[in-house]
Amino acid sequence: MNNNHRKNKRSSKKKIWFQDVNPKDNKSKHNSKRNTKDKKSPKKETDNTDNMSNKREETSNEKELSFFREQLINHIDEFVKIVTTGCCPEAFEGILCKIEADFIILIDNLLIIEIPIEKITAIIRYAGGAPTNEADHTIKNTDNTPITNKKARSIPAPDSFDI
Repeated sequence: MNNNHRKNKRSSKKKIWFQDVNPKDNKSKHNSKRNTKDKKSPKKETDNTDNMSNKREETSNEKELSFFREQLINHIDEFVKIVTTGCCPEAFEGILCKIEADFIILIDNLLIIEIPIEKITAIIRYAGGAPTNEADHTIKNTDNTPITNKKARSIPAPDSFDI
């Protein structure tokens, strides 16, 4: 009887073991299901929230750039000073003559300058037109109206194009 009792005991353990464990990968079915659910659901939620926040940021950046372009259109044919970002912050002066999708064109004497819109930090327009000398420049500078671009990033400064 002792032998039969031991055999029954062992066989019952085996049955329980096979019920809980998947024979292919020797992992518990119950635990693996719980683990996969725990792993997948937060990941999907974070992915969805990340995607939604990225889309919101993109649309807000696009709105800022379009609003900035509209402000630039108001200053075509005016003498302006443009401040840009990059490794070396620079300022360009000239007449704002053309606005393209990604850049603007300034004319200063015989020099044509193309500046990417994303690099523009501020545009300063002179209230009385182009300054004629240094003294006039310092007086007019107090009346300047800055227009800022919040989208500006640190990107290497563009070279001026001479045509």
